[in-house]
Amino acid sequence: MKLNLSLCMLVQNEEDCLERCLSSVVNIVSEIIVVDAGSTDQSQKIAKRYGASVVTVPWEDDFAKARNEGLKQATKEWILVLDADEELEEPNLSYLNHLLQQEEVYGYFVKMKNYVGHLSTGEYVTDSVCRLFRNHPEIRFIGSIHEEVSPVIQAIPGVRLEFADITVRHYGYLDEIIRRKKKNERNLRIIQGALKRHPDDLRLQYALGTEYFQREDYRNALAVFESILPRVPVFSGYDSDLFLKMAYAMRETGRHQDAEHAIEKALLFYPDFTDLLELKAMLLMDRENYQDAYLILLQAIELGDVSCQYTSSSGSGTYRSHYLAGLTCEYLYLWQEAKNHYLKALLSHPGYLSAWKRLAPISVLLQETGELVNFLAEYRDRIPETAWNLVIQTIRKDNTDKKQLPALYKTDPDALTYPEKLVAGMLAYNCGEYEGAFSWFSKACSQFPNRIAPFVGLLHCYVAKARSISGQPIDPPASDLRFLALCE
Repeated sequence: MKLNLSLCMLVQNEEDCLERCLSSVVNIVSEIIVVDAGSTDQSQKIAKRYGASVVTVPWEDDFAKARNEGLKQATKEWILVLDADEELEEPNLSYLNHLLQQEEVYGYFVKMKNYVGHLSTGEYVTDSVCRLFRNHPEIRFIGSIHEEVSPVIQAIPGVRLEFADITVRHYGYLDEIIRRKKKNERNLRIIQGALKRHPDDLRLQYALGTEYFQREDYRNALAVFESILPRVPVFSGYDSDLFLKMAYAMRETGRHQDAEHAIEKALLFYPDFTDLLELKAMLLMDRENYQDAYLILLQAIELGDVSCQYTSSSGSGTYRSHYLAGLTCEYLYLWQEAKNHYLKALLSHPGYLSAWKRLAPISVLLQETGELVNFLAEYRDRIPETAWNLVIQTIRKDNTDKKQLPALYKTDPDALTYPEKLVAGMLAYNCGEYEGAFSWFSKACSQFPNRIAPFVGLLHCYVAKARSISGQPIDPPASDLRFLALCE
């Protein structure tokens, strides 16, 4: 069943990602309207292949104007707006249909999951934007950049604008895409042009400061943020993010005391904003006040994920707060507590490499590498190879608790990845089970003939077996395998 819903898009040379977006919604929307602002690639052909109606418009550095051309063409009762570098996350047809039946609701905020940095890290920043709304002649986008419809809907008497449990993944803020499409240069040009026409527009000034912030030009960002803060209404929708960015920029420019004062003021209005609490803890850590920093981070952890309320970075209140709490515990020599926080961070995000980098040496210190490897076993499908290499180093350094191999290595060998096979061989070798180690290294050599480490492991197994047969003493395993770990 398809919904009484039109998909409206604005594209320009999006052949690399358009199909991903369209495939995420093609089975739920009844109509696809694509406004093309001058594509010279295969974007129009891809859109038409999905049954889209394509409207060509000139690009005039005005996102709202171009988007509104698409809204005019929509014929269904509701409109969903997506960009080509976005996709709808696991759409629930029955839930969406329920939303569209609410008579007094004219629009819904959806959760935007904006991936940042490199996609492999899985890091993102959340935001809430109205992307699902009624097809109504009064509802049109405003703003030449960072355009929106929510103020227009809120101005219509007697209607409601609510939050929906819908997530849109956005990949346009990844470093590689920003560089390739020169988004910072484009955005800055459009914002500066719009400010010439509307110099008193606070949202445009906030957008200008944000562009400087994203470029790490913190001094210019602060000049903008500090000038508009007294004029921005509390709970305006972007004020909490303004406080956060301003305090962060102050810290980056050495104005630590000003940053602390800004955070204290912000927390009066947003006491449950975990990103602010984390930044406050980091400022306390800068002053080596680790005890108070730890208490602040425990508050953030208790609050948990607040991304439905604020523009928030992934892990704030969850795995990132646990990671920072682990760091403070290390400074307080609370090794067991530090390890527990790192483990909790990894329970929430098993691929979080920063936590692995601290958990590995802490496990050596506490002589608990067996638990570390068992954790790897349980979450093996979600852990990057870099984390496995850290564990290899850990096993090399630690030679305790080797009486039995973890359950992971009693499974089907063909189901294991290269780093798992390598770790299995090292564990077997450290246990003195040289035949088992030989078997694991052999499997790794067969599957990955271009990797050096398993061949070095085989060599050590040959030497250990020869010494055993001749009655010669065998060097301590951890020492004997020091070169093997370094090969990776």
